[in-house]
Amino acid sequence: MTQEQQWIKQAQTGDTEAFRHLVEQYQKMVFSFCYDLTGNLHDSEDLSQEVFIKMWRNLKSFRLEAKMSSWLYRITMNAWIDRSRRKNVRVHWNKTELKDETLRDAPSSQNSEWNPEAQTNSVLVDQEVKAALSSLSPRERAVFTLRHYEDLKLQTIGEQLGITTGTAKSLLFRAVRKLQDALSPVLKEQLS
Repeated sequence: MTQEQQWIKQAQTGDTEAFRHLVEQYQKMVFSFCYDLTGNLHDSEDLSQEVFIKMWRNLKSFRLEAKMSSWLYRITMNAWIDRSRRKNVRVHWNKTELKDETLRDAPSSQNSEWNPEAQTNSVLVDQEVKAALSSLSPRERAVFTLRHYEDLKLQTIGEQLGITTGTAKSLLFRAVRKLQDALSPVLKEQLS
């Protein structure tokens, strides 16, 4: 039995210390997926907390032969879909976060290769991409995120989200089509 399986068994009996170990092991993965779904830190934190609460409440039903990561992806996606339905949520990307990330990654002004115009265009394209992502349904966004940000195969995505590989493929196709339609004016402008 692995250390993780021991923690699971102990957490299933109410051991909060074992549960803390599980949370620490998966919090980065869950938060990253939540951020990709929600688009901002505050909502990501809220959704992550909701996921771990649901994990704690439903841990007794978890089967040791299953993968914890798959189960958590499914809980996260379902929590995101439930939240979206409840509030008819649209993702609102926090432009301050985007600006801070961009500035943090930008080369210093002493670097002769730094191009402010290119940097500005990059920020604008990022904003357009994030706005286009917010137009996807929660399921399309989840599949697109897992495929392109987490680099998972469609079969794995299907297993983790509890859908068939064909459904995952269909959702990904629709997501890509919507993104192409939304971003084609931006792409044309960048190419001209």
